[in-house]
Amino acid sequence: MATERTRLSSSTLDLLASITRLGHAFAPLLPLYLPALLRLLCRTNKLYIARASSTLQSIIAHTHLPDILKFVVAEWKNESGKSTSFRQGAVEAVLAMLGGDGGTGEGLTGGRDGVERRIDDLEWVIKTAATDREPKVRATAKSMWEVYKNVWPERVYARSEERRVGKEC
Repeated sequence: MATERTRLSSSTLDLLASITRLGHAFAPLLPLYLPALLRLLCRTNKLYIARASSTLQSIIAHTHLPDILKFVVAEWKNESGKSTSFRQGAVEAVLAMLGGDGGTGEGLTGGRDGVERRIDDLEWVIKTAATDREPKVRATAKSMWEVYKNVWPERVYARSEERRVGKEC
């Protein structure tokens, strides 16, 4: 997958995209393939980035595994997070996990309970992306925030109350 030979890499990515149809049975394969796939988003070659992004979207759409978020955050916190193409691909992946359907959260990957297990990771991605230097990343973060606000209004209210009380002290 990480080879410099485009044809060989594309064949591997196509195979990976086709086995995502395993659904939840794909979960044991996440630690094997997802970190390498996410690192492909850091490449300078747009062909690699497009194919990696397409494969990542396929994994999200077919497996509905909320643990994908854990791998995105881990790579973002590593060196990969310095790449603009990685950050853009990562926020698009997280938005796809949230449903990206205009703020209702109906297509939430793994359901509300599944994502709530990773809510700290989700909040970290939204906060980090909202202050990114790239306008596209910030715009996608705004879309993620809209979904977050609609799906978890109680958390938004609790956070705003914490800030208000903190300012009063």
